[in-house]
Amino acid sequence: MKFDFHTIVIGAGSAGLMTAGILSNLGAKVSLIEKNKMGGDCLNTGCVPSKALLYHAENRWKPSGMSKHNGVSFSDVMSSIHFTINAIAPHDSVERFEEMGVNVFDGHGKLLDPHRVEVALNKGKQMETIELTGKNIVIATGSRPRVPDLEGLSTISYLTNETLFHLEKLPERLVIWGGGPISMEIGQAFSRLGSDVSVILRGNRLFKKDEPEVHEVMK
Repeated sequence: MKFDFHTIVIGAGSAGLMTAGILSNLGAKVSLIEKNKMGGDCLNTGCVPSKALLYHAENRWKPSGMSKHNGVSFSDVMSSIHFTINAIAPHDSVERFEEMGVNVFDGHGKLLDPHRVEVALNKGKQMETIELTGKNIVIATGSRPRVPDLEGLSTISYLTNETLFHLEKLPERLVIWGGGPISMEIGQAFSRLGSDVSVILRGNRLFKKDEPEVHEVMK
């Protein structure tokens, strides 16, 4: 069977970009499918914004919520975070990967069988689908926030790591559900920025996927 591509990669986050880039540089014909933003969680809602937030919380702020330098506001910090994202974005961009020889498709990939993927292209109201074939298919679709089954939660405007970095005002109080790395990063940062932060655990220790000794240190 003759295929359109050596490899079809679904998802343009860290794993998908790395896979597509390496294979293309080795001479393979590669397609990359992404329905949202290039760079995925790491660039847009994870590693980059959270580390930038931690940096500002530790180095530029004091508990009153005002900066040690030039009276920088919370909105200025958020602007700086998005400036950092935008500065890195060209490295993960469609243009850069197309220059590498990767065929990038803006749309939603649907696996049809071990060698066929249907792509619903993002064309606004106009629906257009195409079908790609590949000798190999890599699924690198990442993750999304797990929203707990909590009575009343659906009636309020709650935050996740996908929406947190669009806040315009520092919250006076912040309740965080979960005691893993993302929760504790956000809790640490917002506490240093001046929010009254509470963390709710479903178990009896922080970082429950790590060694038990981690809990006492982090607590």
